[in-house]
Amino acid sequence: MKRLVPIFFIIFLGSTLLSCTAPVEATPSPTPIPAPTPTPLPVQIEGMEEITIRSISVSVDQSYPQIEEEFTQPIEETTSRILGGMGIAACEQGMPCDASLNIMLAIEAIQEEYTGGTKCYTGAKAEGQVTLAIPDYKPLKFSIQGRKYPPFFIHGCPQDPSDAPFSIAWVEALLNGFYEIWSIQVLMTALQDQDKDIRYAAADVLQDLGPDAVQAVPALISAISNDIEDVRMEALRALEAVGPSAIEAAPALIEVLDSESTSIRSLAADAIAAIKPQDEEVVQALINCLEKFDANPHPVIDALKEIGPAALNAVPVLANLLEEDQEYRNEKVLEALQAITGQGFGLDTDQWLTWWQEQQ
Repeated sequence: MKRLVPIFFIIFLGSTLLSCTAPVEATPSPTPIPAPTPTPLPVQIEGMEEITIRSISVSVDQSYPQIEEEFTQPIEETTSRILGGMGIAACEQGMPCDASLNIMLAIEAIQEEYTGGTKCYTGAKAEGQVTLAIPDYKPLKFSIQGRKYPPFFIHGCPQDPSDAPFSIAWVEALLNGFYEIWSIQVLMTALQDQDKDIRYAAADVLQDLGPDAVQAVPALISAISNDIEDVRMEALRALEAVGPSAIEAAPALIEVLDSESTSIRSLAADAIAAIKPQDEEVVQALINCLEKFDANPHPVIDALKEIGPAALNAVPVLANLLEEDQEYRNEKVLEALQAITGQGFGLDTDQWLTWWQEQQ
């Protein structure tokens, strides 16, 4: 049975709650395209590490099965810009080049049904192949794919397949292929591109890499601090996926906890929970969140639980969240209190407070 998703136009609920400290109003500003480096990164494929590509010709074969009229996306131009950021210059077909890159993609719109039976093309997928040809070497072929899942909430309802969010899907497919050739550096470069869809796709691919994306943590910190909301959210998910190795992101995550956006604050708390910093400043920032709002404190409670005994100062605030008619919240709070203290006083707030005072 197809799920029905509520439909919202232009309405965004991300700033309905108080921030954890003083409200901070972010001003998004696209990061300039990185200048080409004088020494391009060598190919990161076993047995080919000594090869450095300085110039490359790019060709693209793109198809859209659902669209009858002529329709194309700027895949070749985007590819050249991403590689240019790594110091790899594009050259015209037929001209002497260090290598050639052929991209074949079939790109489809994904239709989702929302409340009231409204069907909208709010997702997309791209599948195909990248072929890298270097003189004197056998051509290398990589299967690639990317996907933009339909969102739960929408700001508009595309009725025509040509209006689907194709770019995120095919950019993600490209980046997955380029990662196979040039490793994580290409994703770090893409995360600084001026196009938000490229930054979004780069963060999404880094999220899939999990702990293997640790080298990109500084670039992800920059994204969560300065970027627009969708990209910030993906970058926060990527930091969460990296886990404890992303410990250097803790100070930036504290600042993000001050966001006006509920979604951003929740994802920052999730990332802190995954990183598990044993830092008093982080604990205090989480406590401030619990003290300033209680409409949805569960991600913050989970973060304190994961930090464990180092979050001892959170005990009185957590204990005061216990209420008889809040079964789900009580369960979360008790899990956190037990992880922090090793004690089990149930819903008795007074016992928790007495125990905490004794520890002082």
